[in-house]
Amino acid sequence: MKKLAAMAVCLTMIMNMAACGAMQEATAEQAAESETTQEASSTDLSDGTESPAETENTEDAGDGPAPAEEELPAPPADGIEAEDTRRPLRVVLPAYSENSVAWWTGFEEDFEAENEDLNLIVSAVPPDSLEEFLAGAISAGHPPDIVGVHNYAAYAGAGDLVSTDHYSSAELEVKFFEGLWEAGCLDGQSWGIPLAASVRGFYYNMDLFEKAGITGAPATFEDLREACRLIRETCGEEVSPLGLDFTGIEGDKTFLAFAGSAGGFVDAEGKYALNTAANVRALDFMGELVRAGYTNADPAKENRRKLETAFAEGKVAMLMASPSLPALVAESGSDIRYGFAAFPAAEGDTSRAPAGCDVLVTFKDSEEEEPAARNEAISRFLTAFYDDEVYADYVRTEGFLPATFSAAAKMAASDFGVDSWIALLSSCRCAPDQMENWKEVRSGLIKAERQAAKEGNATGILNSLQAEIDQTMAAEG
Repeated sequence: MKKLAAMAVCLTMIMNMAACGAMQEATAEQAAESETTQEASSTDLSDGTESPAETENTEDAGDGPAPAEEELPAPPADGIEAEDTRRPLRVVLPAYSENSVAWWTGFEEDFEAENEDLNLIVSAVPPDSLEEFLAGAISAGHPPDIVGVHNYAAYAGAGDLVSTDHYSSAELEVKFFEGLWEAGCLDGQSWGIPLAASVRGFYYNMDLFEKAGITGAPATFEDLREACRLIRETCGEEVSPLGLDFTGIEGDKTFLAFAGSAGGFVDAEGKYALNTAANVRALDFMGELVRAGYTNADPAKENRRKLETAFAEGKVAMLMASPSLPALVAESGSDIRYGFAAFPAAEGDTSRAPAGCDVLVTFKDSEEEEPAARNEAISRFLTAFYDDEVYADYVRTEGFLPATFSAAAKMAASDFGVDSWIALLSSCRCAPDQMENWKEVRSGLIKAERQAAKEGNATGILNSLQAEIDQTMAAEG
């Protein structure tokens, strides 16, 4: 009987793609919410000097309740029968949903039927246990050949990874959306291949827009400001015109959305560039909206989950959210009508959707006697997995969006409601959470949002943050 070194863990954080185009960024968001809740007791929007919860995003994060405590399985043994002469190919992947194990079991069977010389051994584990599971597998002397991870910088820096040019191909690489492929790149070298994508879009309450006399989704900052003003004047204090999240869950994505194409956190040379004119403009505008009373009362404490609930209740008119929002609205019993669009951009700029993805990386194996054969086996796995039909089925099963153009085209043609989200992927951008000191930079950016909301002075705030990061980077060599 075909073995699968896996845990059948029921993770309810995945929404069904067919119903809502749901996306996840798995476990980090749950941890971030917990830390942000603790932080909220001591951090107030009126005190921008407090540090936000410093949490990593695994893009981009689940939208449901945290899974129940599960006992982590022991790292798998070889998975090879004594008489089995096939080359083993060990793969460790996140079990994003209750469907993960079954899907990978089927893939194993199909793959081995087409590759009779390979013994594919897939271990599907809960995302929040993957690092521990991976460490156990390595210490047991069985480093996996392929691993699905979000944060790989430490492994790359330690020399533990094999760059993708050893096992990938130009034909495969050109299939990916540029903004997602960059998530696997560090210091000019590609270390990972996008596994699946998450992205954020702009929702607005059409009923409230009609009441306020607004005829369409705001496309520019000025459109957004005017929409906020009209909703505030029409609906009073009962409705927050715009929901903003300055918490440890979505704070960096909020900044990235307002930064637009001209802004961002990294320059063309791969260095942190936080105090650019576009970033200053973005931070200044966010602060103005908060101080004008056009947003939720306390963005430092009200995370995206609370804002999405308020949106479903008709208490927030506009917000940035994931494809899971329609499911939340439906499950709440709400009858609001809502629209979807790209996030508004500054005048003269274009919108870029905040996105994120996990990536597939390959670990070095010091005991491997035939590295070329190993790389060739990995290449065959990737070719099979990223087949358009197979890959589209995977992301659909897990509730993700595809990272490749070709699979996206198939899903846009057949999956209701997915085409609008896929359109955002063509111009999406991931936060640089693979870079050194990103945790500190991310914390500083969220703190900057809170300071600007209180006191303005976006230029001074970002200049100080840039100087702080430059000093840290210089000290570390």
